[in-house]
Amino acid sequence: MKKIVFFVATVFLLAGTVSAQVKDTKSTQAKTEVKQKPTVDQKVKVMTKELKLTEKEGTRVKTLLVNTEKEKQQVKSANLSQKKEKKKIEKLKKNQKGQLKKILGKEKYEKYKELKKKDVI
Repeated sequence: MKKIVFFVATVFLLAGTVSAQVKDTKSTQAKTEVKQKPTVDQKVKVMTKELKLTEKEGTRVKTLLVNTEKEKQQVKSANLSQKKEKKKIEKLKKNQKGQLKKILGKEKYEKYKELKKKDVI
């Protein structure tokens, strides 16, 4: 009888351990499958196609996005407090939105916002 109880207890312990390992593997896989952010070139390519940007608009958008990314990287490497870093990046994003509105115009900017919502760009 003691052998049976010991055997059953061992089976339950092993089943719990295997189950925990399987769950851990799944969560690790989920973390590695995080969607990568599109590059500036990819964003411009999609925007050019979807918003029917002119060559001039495409060039201006690309310059804006490249400059904004550089500024974001500078902020992130500046060893600021998390609060200050977040505030500066929000300011950069706000500035980028304003510049995009000027470059794209009202109609194209509205379409751009829809693409952002759909996570296309």
